[in-house]
Amino acid sequence: PSIPETITEDITCVAIWSTNLYTITFSTGGGSLVDPITKEYCTDVQTPKDPTKMGHSFKGWSPSIPEIITEDITCVAIWSINQYTITFDTAGGSAIASITQDFDTAIVKPEDPSRTGYTFAGWDMDVPTNMPAENVTITAKWMINTYKVTWVNENGDVLAEDVVKYNVKPAYSGDEPVKTPTAQYSYAFNGWSPEIVAATKDTTYIATFTPTINRYTVTWVNHDGTVLETDRNMEYGTTPTYDGATPTKAANVQYTFSFKGWDNPPSTVKEDTTYRAVFNSFVKEYTITFDTKGGSAVEPITLSYGTRVLAPADPTRTGHTFLGWTPGIPDEMTEDITCVALWAPFTYIVVFDNNGGTGSMDNIALEYAKDGRIPQCTFTRTEHRFLAWNTAADGSGTTYQDGSTIRHLGLENGETITLYAMWKINQYPVHFTVDGVDIPGYPIMSDYGSSIIAPDAPTKDSTDEYDFIFIEWIGYVASIKVTGEMYFNAAFSASPIVEPEVADGKVVFDVNELEGITLSTKIIQDIEASFQDNEELKIVFELNGGIIELDKKAFDMLEGDELISIINVPTSNMPGTILNKVQDRPVFDISMGDVHNFGGGKLSISLHYDLKENEDADNIRIWHFDNEGNHTVTRCTYDLDSETVTFMVNSLSYFSIMYEEDEEPETSSFGSTVYVILSIVMIVALFGAIMMYSKKS
Repeated sequence: PSIPETITEDITCVAIWSTNLYTITFSTGGGSLVDPITKEYCTDVQTPKDPTKMGHSFKGWSPSIPEIITEDITCVAIWSINQYTITFDTAGGSAIASITQDFDTAIVKPEDPSRTGYTFAGWDMDVPTNMPAENVTITAKWMINTYKVTWVNENGDVLAEDVVKYNVKPAYSGDEPVKTPTAQYSYAFNGWSPEIVAATKDTTYIATFTPTINRYTVTWVNHDGTVLETDRNMEYGTTPTYDGATPTKAANVQYTFSFKGWDNPPSTVKEDTTYRAVFNSFVKEYTITFDTKGGSAVEPITLSYGTRVLAPADPTRTGHTFLGWTPGIPDEMTEDITCVALWAPFTYIVVFDNNGGTGSMDNIALEYAKDGRIPQCTFTRTEHRFLAWNTAADGSGTTYQDGSTIRHLGLENGETITLYAMWKINQYPVHFTVDGVDIPGYPIMSDYGSSIIAPDAPTKDSTDEYDFIFIEWIGYVASIKVTGEMYFNAAFSASPIVEPEVADGKVVFDVNELEGITLSTKIIQDIEASFQDNEELKIVFELNGGIIELDKKAFDMLEGDELISIINVPTSNMPGTILNKVQDRPVFDISMGDVHNFGGGKLSISLHYDLKENEDADNIRIWHFDNEGNHTVTRCTYDLDSETVTFMVNSLSYFSIMYEEDEEPETSSFGSTVYVILSIVMIVALFGAIMMYSKKS
């Protein structure tokens, strides 16, 4: 309650309050107005919208607006001045820097821009005196320039004038300029100088021309006006030349004419010109020409008409006889003529010489000037082949082949020409072999009938049982000639490395696969020692399919290193004196070193022989040849079981197994001796048998 005037009791007086109102006032300093805020004490304050001010930016209040009002206050706006930019767009002109400065500050107007070909016409708006409250772009205005273009001929005459805007390329629209031609030149419009370009200034263009040298026609005519040559397009100032055939003028009965020149000497070309041929005249001459048809040349005769003609010497021609002229040479010169020589060709004979051959061929007759053909050679010559023909027997002349075309061989009428056959001797291979294989360097090709020279002695590798020593070339003798393809196989003796077999009273050297064996001195000495114990001991050599058996007397004839051989001689290598007699019968060369005659010694020889069909063993004979090819017949026996022929001799050479049907054998001195010895042996044996029989009885 209200406080009483007089206290009467205890009371509590409660104060009654009213809330104060406070106002916030806003001072914008020239900015937009902001209404004041009046609110009760301690109530919330809502911040008003920021004020604005031209050319300024609002930064806040001072003091700041409180969140709760507690008193009256005045808030003053805080401002910062703005800067703005004026930009100048020169629209293709020179650049002008933009202006940036504070609002409402004074502006200094820039210099006017410039632009090539244009005149500055101001800005699209005035440049402000003070900076406005905004950014501004001011654009330049321009007026395009125009220029005077003058077109002038080469002689200075003005052809046209034009006004052209800047950067526009002018074009001449008048008649094409011309220049008056001269005798030497014509002119063609070539354009303007300087070169036409887009207008940037007042310009004068002068017409230019290309000169072309003038061309003219030069005509060359004969005396009668006939056109000989026309030279067109001759340049002014050049000197014409006549390039055609030399002008001629037909002769008449009295004169001939020769070209002299032209009616005017050719000079430099200045206009169309005609030149006429002029001639010298001469008294007419005539010529006799001689065609010798391949003969020696005869000079032509040239004389004036009616002059007496002296006949020239007769021509000559190889291989021909001169017969005269056709037509005949005239007595007086009246015209041009050609006299042709008449000829008769030589004939000659071609003879064919066999030049060491055999046969005959017909001669052929030929004319000198005509081709002939050599016939096929029909001559033959033993062991030769025909090569060609030659005009010399020794081949030093000219060579021709069969079927060759021949001509002009004979140089005299009736001459004989001999063609000689050229021969090449046949060649055959000559073989020297070891075990059937040619030695190095062989075979060699050798001429038929030429001597054969044996090579050095070959060697043969030793085996476990034998050393080999060269004996000879089988069938070769120093005088042997080439008769065809020839083979000489090396014969070797075998010197045994092991001792021979000794049995049944025989010392046997079994080298059946060889043609020969060489006995060393030591082996011979050992065998001789064996004879001391047994005088009846036999020495047997089994060689090349044959057997040689010697008794002591025969063996005593041998010395150290003797070659013992049985060689089957091929017919191709057989001496001719023997071959002609034996034909295809087998021939053996049997030798014991240098010993050919064994005196009283006994040699038994057995050779393998296959009886031919219809041959009787009783008719087999041995022909024994000496060095001259003479022979004697030696008796023999033939063993059908072993197919061997056995005979006794006391000398060695060539032996041939022959077949002599119903003929008695001849005997030689050594053959007779053998026969006597055999007879004595048989008698002694018979006598011994009788005595033994008597004693036994």
